[in-house]
Amino acid sequence: MRYSQAIGSKGSQKHFQQLVNDSADRLGNEIRQLAGFEMDEEIIWKSPIADHKYAEYRDKKSLEVLGMQEATKLHSLTDFWPLGGPQWDALAQTNKQKNILVEAKSHIGELKSTCGAKNPASIQKIQKALNATKAYFGSNGQNDWSIGYYQYANRLAHLYWLRAINSVDAHLVFVYFVNDTQMVTTQPHMHQVKDFRG
Repeated sequence: MRYSQAIGSKGSQKHFQQLVNDSADRLGNEIRQLAGFEMDEEIIWKSPIADHKYAEYRDKKSLEVLGMQEATKLHSLTDFWPLGGPQWDALAQTNKQKNILVEAKSHIGELKSTCGAKNPASIQKIQKALNATKAYFGSNGQNDWSIGYYQYANRLAHLYWLRAINSVDAHLVFVYFVNDTQMVTTQPHMHQVKDFRG
């Protein structure tokens, strides 16, 4: 699905729209360093682009935007995850066909989330995917990844699906903005930018 967005007025939406559209070189340099890309590797942003109404994408449409339909057709996303998966804050691709998926936050409370699926078949599919993801990342903990930090976990699951199941060169980048005075919170600000690679 494609979701047109208004110009962000606060929070991570505002900050990331500005980074992609006004400071893409600075953002690209940070990502190249974190991901271990060559410093001359070009990053082409697919979203959120001002000329495209700052659209964000999810499910099959996010694959289309990155041109990954052919690479993932043998192991389809709908077999792995029910419709209504992550809506990516940003999508990009390098000139060497590396795919970048971004999740951005600007205050700590945004990290807390729990799976809201109601359909038993969807819940079963999600739990199967999360358990496979836990194994892929070497987690032997007993925590249920659908509770507490579900949004973080489902992004990891999609990275697992791309890299391990479909052999796609994909990179997941979490961007945390600090000292956002418009996002009022009594909890500590987040303090890092993290690249999670398989």
